[in-house]
Amino acid sequence: MAQPKGYSNTIDGLLSAKKVISYWDFDSTIVRSVGYTNNKGWNDIGTKQGRWTFYYRNGNKEEVANYDRGFLNGRVSRYYENGKLQQDGWFKWDVQDSIYKSFFPDGTPAEQGAFKDGEEIGKWTIWYKPSKKFPKSQKQEEFEIKDSTRFLWNYWKNDGSEMIINGNGEMLTYHSWGTIKEKTTYAKGLMTGPYEKNNPAGKPRITGAHLNGAKEGDWKFYLVDGESLDREASFKNDVLHGPYKAYFGDGNILRSGTWDMGKKTGHWIWGLNDGKGSKDMEGDFKDDLQDGLWTYYHKNGDVYYKGDYKAGMKNGTWDYFYKGDRKWKTGTYTDDAKEGMWTTWFESGEMLQEGGYKAGKEDGPWSSWYENGIDKDQGNYSEGKMDGAWKGWYPNGKMNYEGFYERDMKTSAWKYYFDDGNLRDEGSWKISKKQSQMEKIIVEATRYREQSHKSGVWKSYSQIDGKITAEGPYKLGKKEGAWKHYYPGGVIVAYQNTFKNSQLNGKTTQYSRRGKPLSVTSFKNNKKHGDMIIYGRGQKVIYHVVYKDGNMDKVLVEKGGQKNKR
Repeated sequence: MAQPKGYSNTIDGLLSAKKVISYWDFDSTIVRSVGYTNNKGWNDIGTKQGRWTFYYRNGNKEEVANYDRGFLNGRVSRYYENGKLQQDGWFKWDVQDSIYKSFFPDGTPAEQGAFKDGEEIGKWTIWYKPSKKFPKSQKQEEFEIKDSTRFLWNYWKNDGSEMIINGNGEMLTYHSWGTIKEKTTYAKGLMTGPYEKNNPAGKPRITGAHLNGAKEGDWKFYLVDGESLDREASFKNDVLHGPYKAYFGDGNILRSGTWDMGKKTGHWIWGLNDGKGSKDMEGDFKDDLQDGLWTYYHKNGDVYYKGDYKAGMKNGTWDYFYKGDRKWKTGTYTDDAKEGMWTTWFESGEMLQEGGYKAGKEDGPWSSWYENGIDKDQGNYSEGKMDGAWKGWYPNGKMNYEGFYERDMKTSAWKYYFDDGNLRDEGSWKISKKQSQMEKIIVEATRYREQSHKSGVWKSYSQIDGKITAEGPYKLGKKEGAWKHYYPGGVIVAYQNTFKNSQLNGKTTQYSRRGKPLSVTSFKNNKKHGDMIIYGRGQKVIYHVVYKDGNMDKVLVEKGGQKNKR
């Protein structure tokens, strides 16, 4: 094979390349490859350079290839294990380019043609693989690629008889037991005229016609059985154009409509696979975009929702329905974004919620209700996030909560209630800004994460008498400092804890009904650490031990009040 212009089999600066040999075996007696790698340059060190030869274990060549900085560049020849040439061609920067030949294991030709930038170009010849029945080398086809169009000029059967001559004729292919698999008519090298493809039983899979190599007119596509239609379509110059229908296996419509040079136009219908021919949705297209009224259906045939599209986007009023044509929700769209007031109903017809949208996000006052008509929630949104005062109620009409939001985060004073309307908890929330150490280093200072936490003193109350049951401070959502828990009545402290970062740290004191200490226990990081003292009558110490990291370290006063003499 002559060397094409612009290719090289040699290495520029071979003296700067290192010879590399690899072996099939550990003893380095059977060579696997021989070649060179670059040892100069900034980015190319270690890449293949120049001619490389690869070998089978039997010593025969497997491939001879030329590389430039790790890319195939130049002639590449590959061989069968028996030593016969398998492929011979040229590459340019790892892409097949220029003349190409391939061969069968017996050395007879298989393919001959050319590539440009990895694509087949020009004239090609393909041969059959010799067999016991037809042992001689026999051409199968001669074709030519012109401006990305494939022209078939000649086609032979493996017995040597010619079906396509100078681009004209009828080409037949067969299933293994003799039925016609495919029948194609050619004129001037292009598919022109009737076309059919059949299943092994001889029943149709595809029928239609070509004109100058492109689908033209009406085509039918069948399911594997060759009896049930899969779809019917019309084409113009290989592009969908005209009526179109696709079917479920039972023959009911999957979808139907009209194409205009590859774009949906006019009225289209989609069906449900329910065996009844029910509709799933229907509406109009314009320039391949939904345009005009569209209706979607429940499986029972009732309208699910409907509204108008304009250039593929929802616009105007859209109505949604429960089964039985009962209104579910309604509102308006502007260019696919919800806009203005939206209202939602329970299936019973009672109001569920109502509020406004702006540019697709909740905005302004919003209200929701229980199905019995009692208020559930009331508050305000800004750009899709809760903002301002919010209130909530129980189904019996009693207050559930009241507080404030800022950008979807709780802030300021909040109160929570029992379902009888009595106060349960009250306190404040605070929004904090946080940056991790990595964020502080690698991102700009204005980047941070926001989160809402309980902050300051929180109080809890009894549902029975409304008296305080507990109180204490939070810091960044975690208990911090002294917390008091009260006996019923809210006056006498039952016990007091000291927290740090929501862990017990410091003294925990338990009190009697008269406010006298019953016990004092020291904690560190949620573990007993230090003195634990229990008092008896007259505040006499009746037990005193010392803990260290959660484990008892020593006993100073035995149970009963006896001092430990050890």
